[in-house]
Amino acid sequence: MRGLTLQLVFALKAAFILYVLGGCAGCTPSPSVDSPQQPMNQPRLVLVYAPCTVNKSYLSPYNSDVTYTPQLDAFARSAVVFEKHRTEAGLSGIAYASIFTGHQASEHGVFAHPTTLSDSLYDITEAFTDNGYDTYFWNHQRMGAADLNYGQGVPAANVFKRMLNAEDHRLGQILQRLTTDKDYRACLVVNHRVNHNPYQARHLATFLQQYPAEGEILHRISQEDFRKYMNLYYTHNFMLRYDFEQVSKEQNLSDQDIQNLAEVVELLYKSNIPVLDQLFGSVLAKIDEYGLKEDSLIAFTADHGESMFRSHASFKWSHGHALQSDVLDVPLIIRIPDSDVASRRIAHVSRSIDLFPTLSTLANLEMPDDLILGGYDFADAVRGQQLAPRLLAFSHTGMVMPNTDKRYELQEILGRYLARFYPAVDMEHTWVAVRDGDMVWKYRPRDNQTFEFQAFDVQADPGEANNIFDDQIPMHQEHAKKLTAYKEILVTAYREWLASPPAEQLGTEERLDRLRGLGYIK
Repeated sequence: MRGLTLQLVFALKAAFILYVLGGCAGCTPSPSVDSPQQPMNQPRLVLVYAPCTVNKSYLSPYNSDVTYTPQLDAFARSAVVFEKHRTEAGLSGIAYASIFTGHQASEHGVFAHPTTLSDSLYDITEAFTDNGYDTYFWNHQRMGAADLNYGQGVPAANVFKRMLNAEDHRLGQILQRLTTDKDYRACLVVNHRVNHNPYQARHLATFLQQYPAEGEILHRISQEDFRKYMNLYYTHNFMLRYDFEQVSKEQNLSDQDIQNLAEVVELLYKSNIPVLDQLFGSVLAKIDEYGLKEDSLIAFTADHGESMFRSHASFKWSHGHALQSDVLDVPLIIRIPDSDVASRRIAHVSRSIDLFPTLSTLANLEMPDDLILGGYDFADAVRGQQLAPRLLAFSHTGMVMPNTDKRYELQEILGRYLARFYPAVDMEHTWVAVRDGDMVWKYRPRDNQTFEFQAFDVQADPGEANNIFDDQIPMHQEHAKKLTAYKEILVTAYREWLASPPAEQLGTEERLDRLRGLGYIK
């Protein structure tokens, strides 16, 4: 449900952010449904497939060296691939809020997860419900969960706390009805965890059997040593992510040990990617089996990516507490129900907040007259009717955790190293970044909460090892000002949220339980 007063507030905030940041959050609104370029028909099946923790470098549409994602490769060959898609944050609760609402945290109010979304927000599932679609939510991610008011338009009976696979009986019922009732329409939203840390080993043997070239490390070390490094990872998982230097010192790891450990852990992550590929591909095959390919609008994206080992990175094998581009740059691939539209790639920057307005136009939805979304509508660019614009993609870290009972010490549950960067539960300590083309600027602390600006050319330096920020260069000055303004907007919005949070929030113990369940705290 929406509050008209809150919508007016959103409009004013969007205008202010647009003025300050030059296009961050308040972008061109979606075209009206009367536009002559709009098709008058609607796709009868819409699938928004948004799994958790997907590093796009391990997907063949983004890396031609990858051989183990054939389903995504085939899908991309009949779809539009967004090459520089960027999420709002490396935390699922924040990222899913931006995908579902078309706003960033200053409007959607999720500064840490788990947080209940305000009922005043108008989200993507409400939009499809209001346009006559039956909406469904395969909801496997506890941070972007229906019980936190994500997927507000979905009836409780249509929320399933499981992964979606091709043999799901409810999927079969939906597809069968679509084939027999030409007036029926359905929107399916999917989020699930396959690749989340700690990376599971249950698919490793199958992966190495199917893709033996990926097991190069097994030609260099023994199986016994492989198990040693794998056990080291599982035993010290939390501290390896959030205080790697301490573990390295305690375990007396040599440079060769570190290299071997990094390769073993990467292989564990990589071995789960084909599982995701097969899950997605089997659902597509089922849709095609029912003859619905030409009547389906399908988007594949992710909440955030994942950082592998980099010696200079603050955190390894993680996502939520830094602004590494392999965490923030996520896949977005959209296939529209028009076989005449050729596969293409969009090389301009896009953002997680752009998905809602784009899909609403591609599905020809009638949207509320007073609704203003923060994202840009890429529908015409997807159809090949216009070029994509230059956009700035602003991202930020969340707070380490939501407000909790004061008896919990941050060092106790976060670890000393992580708590050094985040000494208190407050947006004052958030890091911010902006991507503009192939350049990324950051404003982040180095030590003792002393913030500094950084700049990286992610085309030439994808690992962000070489900081090239120069405060004498006008463009660097400009982006530094934008980052400062963006952080101030976030801090101010958080203060406003703290003064009047949504009425129903999880209790402290439930929040801690969910955070522990995903390894964010001890």
